[in-house]
Amino acid sequence: MFAIVNIMRYSLIMKRSEMGEKILLGLYNLFSTTEIIFSRDSLWNKIQRLGQAPSRKAFVNSFNSLQRSNFWRVAKSGKYKLTKKGIARLEQIQIRESIKKQKWDGLWRIVIFDITEDKRAVRDAVRRKLKIFGFYPLQKSVFVFPFDCQKEILALTNFFEAEDNIEHIIAKSLGGREQKVREFFNL
Repeated sequence: MFAIVNIMRYSLIMKRSEMGEKILLGLYNLFSTTEIIFSRDSLWNKIQRLGQAPSRKAFVNSFNSLQRSNFWRVAKSGKYKLTKKGIARLEQIQIRESIKKQKWDGLWRIVIFDITEDKRAVRDAVRRKLKIFGFYPLQKSVFVFPFDCQKEILALTNFFEAEDNIEHIIAKSLGGREQKVREFFNL
């Protein structure tokens, strides 16, 4: 019984987070500036037109959850405004979505980093970002991706000021683990 409840709770969380991403993608499609001010109804209408909203109740629940998580706040006008955290999350989703649209060219992009223990927070943040972007962790500091991501890696490197610690390599083969990585990316 406990396992079923946990599975149901996990499935509900996944649905809410997926809906949250759809809401943020709706914002991205609705606006093209960093100063994003919107109403809940305009966003709901946009998501409906895109055919991505399962129900009004699910939308409202996810919308409120994102607000509680400080992705946006109520502006003086009574409309909602994205916070820095919301803009950062939106940019992550944009990068991931743009990468997903690419066709695989048969080359692997390998990101290797060697960040010292005194910069552990940076090292852990780089690892988290690579996982968020959908990279496959080949080792703790070696991540693989099948699509061109040079701009994204450069942006990540510059953001964390780790130019001397992060390398981006392009390879034709991954050796013995290539089949497992291909399965991970459905290639």
